[in-house]
Amino acid sequence: MKRLARRSKAFALRAHLESLGISLRSAIEPIDDTSTGKLIEGVLAGFAQFDNDVRSDRTRAGMRAALELGRSVFLAPRSSQMPLSEGAPGP
Repeated sequence: MKRLARRSKAFALRAHLESLGISLRSAIEPIDDTSTGKLIEGVLAGFAQFDNDVRSDRTRAGMRAALELGRSVFLAPRSSQMPLSEGAPGP
């Protein structure tokens, strides 16, 4: 549920699946087609989206702080991380 709920269109996806006759069930969360199950799904989806947004905000803030300190926040291209073997042509 948490992975599905992190998508902003989780409810639209669920409605589409239901229109195809597919019902979602969770092995670890009390989610079903009852009114209580739908409420719990909504609450869990809201918390999952909130958690995702908070992590995104913290990541952006950390990257901004690193840039202000003059550090690179981007990974070097993979080819520049590998040492050249002797005799191999360079880039």
